[in-house]
Amino acid sequence: MKVLSTLMMLILGCSDARKIPNPQSFVYIRTQSIEDQENCENESCPIKIITSSGSGSVIRHANDSTYVLTAGHVCEMPDSSVSMAIAVDGSGSTHEVEKSRYSKDPDLCIMKSPGTWGVTLEISDEPSSYGDRVFAMSAPNGIFDKSMVPLFAGSYSGNLSSGDAVYTIPAMAGSSGSAVLNEDLKVISVIHSATKGFQHIAIGSSTRRLNQFIESVEDFINDQT
Repeated sequence: MKVLSTLMMLILGCSDARKIPNPQSFVYIRTQSIEDQENCENESCPIKIITSSGSGSVIRHANDSTYVLTAGHVCEMPDSSVSMAIAVDGSGSTHEVEKSRYSKDPDLCIMKSPGTWGVTLEISDEPSSYGDRVFAMSAPNGIFDKSMVPLFAGSYSGNLSSGDAVYTIPAMAGSSGSAVLNEDLKVISVIHSATKGFQHIAIGSSTRRLNQFIESVEDFINDQT
């Protein structure tokens, strides 16, 4: 009986130790652009409005500002347009955000928002091993609510010849910008692509290139003080 009791305590202890991502670290990003009608010669020309959504994560509080990590193409907007971006945090509150640092390769972006909000995530510099368990909070197809943040789990499956990392995490439009977290809940990648015809594979930046990008961003943030 004593052995059984000890075993149950061990099982419960392992169960309680399981780490779960904090939804207050997640950010749902909405962008809207109004394209200029350059070839239009009268006031009745139709207005072209482009809207999109993506995912992101809070990674830094500094200078009374909040910094959000996402995919580069999520914060990419046409130059010849009136654009705006709104971030919705895990509590459903909305915040103005602006593009601060952007990279097309790797596909990464930092957005800056006034004030301090959300819960920051730490960036990992530890490389993953094949089969490592990973998590991602994302809003595929815009599926998100202030009381509901989709949480996905999968495994690290290695890197492509391009250097990008591959994970067995469901992904589609709207998943771009999701932070991939290791079991210590540290960011190891940012999802930027899904596969056609099979939506259970996510492709993201490698941990090495993510850290290189973050290092350049840290310099920018420190220069703001």
